[in-house]
Amino acid sequence: MNTKTAIASEDELRHGGSSAESMDSSEYDRFCLLRESFTEEKQAALIRKIDFRILPPLVLVYLLAYIDRSNAGNAKLFGALEDLGLSGQQWNVSLAVFFITYAAGGVPSNITLKRVGPRFWLPSLLIGCGSTIICSGVQSTYAGWISFRLILGIIEAGYRGWRLIYVLEGLFSVVVGVACFWLINPVPAKVTGWLTDKEREYLVLRNRFAVGGESGIKEREDFNMADVKKAFRSIHTYSVALTEFTVAVVVYRISFVLPSIVQSLGYSSVKAQAMTAPPYIFACVVTIISDLAADRYRQRALSIILPNTMAVVGFVIITITIRYHQIPGVTYFGLFLMAGGLYPISPAVMAWVALNMAGSMKRAAGLGLMMSLAQLGGIVGSNIFMPDEAPVYSTGFGICIAMLTAFGVIWPGIYYLILKRINSRRAAIPVEEVMTKYTPEQLTDMGDESPLFRYAL
Repeated sequence: MNTKTAIASEDELRHGGSSAESMDSSEYDRFCLLRESFTEEKQAALIRKIDFRILPPLVLVYLLAYIDRSNAGNAKLFGALEDLGLSGQQWNVSLAVFFITYAAGGVPSNITLKRVGPRFWLPSLLIGCGSTIICSGVQSTYAGWISFRLILGIIEAGYRGWRLIYVLEGLFSVVVGVACFWLINPVPAKVTGWLTDKEREYLVLRNRFAVGGESGIKEREDFNMADVKKAFRSIHTYSVALTEFTVAVVVYRISFVLPSIVQSLGYSSVKAQAMTAPPYIFACVVTIISDLAADRYRQRALSIILPNTMAVVGFVIITITIRYHQIPGVTYFGLFLMAGGLYPISPAVMAWVALNMAGSMKRAAGLGLMMSLAQLGGIVGSNIFMPDEAPVYSTGFGICIAMLTAFGVIWPGIYYLILKRINSRRAAIPVEEVMTKYTPEQLTDMGDESPLFRYAL
């Protein structure tokens, strides 16, 4: 979820109702005064300033982390299996073990990020990731390969060509990671230099009261194990994790086999590498458009359902046409639809679960738990594309189509209707009745379980 989403979506994180007694009325009054002084034009300018400062280094960090964990497919084209003496099944196992430690590290990593801040934690992770990638490129045994895949997982949550892929990409990640100690900004309260005192105060208070709407109810910001436990008990964590699990099953394995699929269309190893880029570029464009539309029209469910539908269509085209080498262009077109549908889903899912969890620690733990559960899908995905079925992969493509349809198209629609029904029931309760029954502190502790909270749809 980008900065614009996090800051500009306060209406979606709304408790209903008019002004009421707050935990700290003077602080809330100050927020209201600042909000009046920030016109729509000033607010848009502030958001743009934040986007330009915050997003570039974070985008670079995410890009490098993704490349580092998914470059095994490219290494395979350049002889990694032969040099390491691996069978197809051993290769699948080496891909799967990454997700064990990756899943286990999700919640602790997110809590640590919340405690120590992004400026220190994110660069440290990237440096560790790059160092592990370099080591992966210079070892030469199955045991060594497995070991470094495990280490890589817990950090991210005469050389042959494939070795150079690992060493050079890992080295670049380490260099960028060191630079990010200065490039990544801290939380708004600690920003100096490019935010005025007034802007900084407004952002801090806006984040604090975002879930309270006009009620003046704060969001809990301190470290609280009760909020972490609530995240583990929240049905919303597991509901959205179903969709993200499906995406992980599909995306991570597809990123490993895509170069081989393109090569099967009649291209050399080098050209196949280049031909994998356009589908990803298309996916980037679709992701940006999808996120902008979701922000503008406040439709979180549709930003998940529509891309999943596109991905299903792409998989159907690939499944039918990949058997016929006379029409490689049609298969390649299917790859565009597949990638363009798959990659917008995770940002949309992350935004949806973040918007529907109140309490910063509950949100951090909930996001970490959701991603941990979802990454277990990588283990499944690593074993459904059978090496002896290449490049048709009938089992893998069939499972992908079934899972995307069930948990990417149908289930989000059902979850949308459930949230809509909850919102309707809460809206029927008079605000005065809620404020009489509960104290502001109780409503803060309740978070998204509060009768005043409205779920983003």
